[in-house]
Amino acid sequence: MRERTGILVGLLAGAAVGGVAGYLYLTDGGRRLRGQLEPKMDELVAHAVRLRESAARVNEAAQEGFEALRVAAQGQTAPR
Repeated sequence: MRERTGILVGLLAGAAVGGVAGYLYLTDGGRRLRGQLEPKMDELVAHAVRLRESAARVNEAAQEGFEALRVAAQGQTAPR
């Protein structure tokens, strides 16, 4: 029974995705909608890239802080 449910859910999801893709690429209304969404998606991607870069900088600063704590706990001076 679970296998049938999984197949049915997959078929319904595929049909929904196909319907949306068909609307977006084959109708005038879909083309207009795509024209409105594309700049917003580009902006979203740019924000995601900046967020990823910020997270990398935060990670680097945290690693430096952990290293400084480790060195301080050992009673040594931090290497420069």
